[in-house]
Amino acid sequence: MLRTATKLRTFDSYKLRISPKISFAGNELQSIRLHRAECMCDLSIYAPNLQDLSLQACYDLSSGGVTFLDSYPNFTRPPGKGSKFTVDTTNACLSQAIVRTLESHPRVIWHEEDDDW
Repeated sequence: MLRTATKLRTFDSYKLRISPKISFAGNELQSIRLHRAECMCDLSIYAPNLQDLSLQACYDLSSGGVTFLDSYPNFTRPPGKGSKFTVDTTNACLSQAIVRTLESHPRVIWHEEDDDW
C-alpha cells in the first residue's frame, strides 16, 4: 500500500502491527510517526523532504536496523541535498547499529537520551 502512495506527506500510526520490515518512499513525505509499531525490526526510508521521524516506544528495533536511502526506483530525486530532520526515539529500544546510524547521518538532528537503549 505504501509503495503506491507516492503523494503521501504524513504517516501517523499508533500500535501499528506490521511485518518485520517497513519501507517508506516519497518525494513529498515530510513526517513519519510510528508510535509503538509492534514487530517492526527494520525500517527503510527514502524521503528527501522529511522533517520529522518519530520512533517512540518502538521496542523491537533492537534486533534490526534503520536505513536512509539516497534513491528509490521510480522516483527522481529533487535537486540539492535532502532536508535535515528531527528524530524522536523516546522509550524506543535501539541497537548499537541504529544509534551509530542516527549519530553519523548528516541529515539527522537527534540527541540520544541516556537510558533509551
